[in-house]
Amino acid sequence: RHLSKTGGTTLRFIFDKQTAMGEWEYPLIYGFKEDEWVALLDRWKVAARAWKSGGRPGPRTLVEVRGNWPSNWPAENFARVLHDVAYIRQHFEPLGCAVSTSILLRKPFPQYLSFFNYYIRQKQTAP
Repeated sequence: RHLSKTGGTTLRFIFDKQTAMGEWEYPLIYGFKEDEWVALLDRWKVAARAWKSGGRPGPRTLVEVRGNWPSNWPAENFARVLHDVAYIRQHFEPLGCAVSTSILLRKPFPQYLSFFNYYIRQKQTAP
């Protein structure tokens, strides 16, 4: 489930800038679809094998998994995404490719206060 007002937009901005500067590759759009996920996995596997054989630097990929516009596919298929990540970790970490995952959480009271201030208070004070 997406948690509003936990810093996701800020993190996405950082991810986008790192990709634009060439530090990361194979970005997926916000709200990606299954075919985009499968294509990313395929490109990543090819890049990791090429890295292992000395043909290129190792792949560095950022993926945000959340359900929202334009597609809820990542959230609706979260178990599949986790399975695919576990597969990559199992088969490529022994080759030296690190696979990291993270989750962004926020304490409930500050999160709801931020939600209120951002979405509700401004509507109540608008003319």
